[in-house]
Amino acid sequence: MVELSLKHKRLRRSCALPKAWFDLALGTVQCSLLAVRRTPLGRRLENNLRFRGKHFVTLGDTNVSFWRPGWKTVDLVNADFICDLRRDRLPFENASIDAFYSSHMIEHLSYEAGLQLFRDIYRCLKHEGFCRLVTPDMDLLLDRYKAGDWRFFLATDGRFILNQICKGVLGPESLLIHNRLVGWFASYSGRLDTGGGPIVHRQMVDERLASLPKYDFRDWCVSLLLPTRVHAHIHLYDYDELHASLKRAGFSAVVRSSYGKSDCAEMRRSPIDRKGRQMYSLYVEAKK
Repeated sequence: MVELSLKHKRLRRSCALPKAWFDLALGTVQCSLLAVRRTPLGRRLENNLRFRGKHFVTLGDTNVSFWRPGWKTVDLVNADFICDLRRDRLPFENASIDAFYSSHMIEHLSYEAGLQLFRDIYRCLKHEGFCRLVTPDMDLLLDRYKAGDWRFFLATDGRFILNQICKGVLGPESLLIHNRLVGWFASYSGRLDTGGGPIVHRQMVDERLASLPKYDFRDWCVSLLLPTRVHAHIHLYDYDELHASLKRAGFSAVVRSSYGKSDCAEMRRSPIDRKGRQMYSLYVEAKK
């Protein structure tokens, strides 16, 4: 049922239509307007009317996976700007963007490519512009594994892995907690490959965790990926490393944030974080 404002309630009382008919008609009009807003022409008109002079960009999202009024998308396919963020420079002028947002994309880049992207984001941002990054939380994943919290790993991407197992694409051992941990640190593309990650023995994982610093453990996981396949996760961050990288890129202020909260007014006005990702994500904001 459509939730009516006071204005709509007054309009309904002035009409001869029965309440159910009025609600149906209003819902149809609202759905039609939303469909128009999602078209290229509708998006362009709304951007000109509501966001004149303001420019917001999301990195690693298509026009199917992400839609917010006033925002432009950058991705490999089906985006406003087609760009390979692993190697291409962002297609924007210096100091032309008010805010960047990226959710679960930077872990698909090498450390060097990520640092270059952060520097390019800094170049494109206006003075006091914002960048909000969301990425898997390395420390949280390690803590949950050491606590033996298999429910956590099932709740994160277990449904996708199980679906791939049912299709016969992955083996059932992919759901084991140690393979889920390795699969978060190093994985194959779910879009262009099988998803999941390397399959290893639990003893080997536990030995590496006990003997290696966490960054070396991450590198060991990535070394297990087959070079002939399409990779996905290749560089997970903790807060300290992401903070240091953004500082190296030139940002004056870098803070740890949380789900649904932001120092950027536009991101507060239109909630931007994906609800299903909050339990395993690290949220960081940087200001130019």
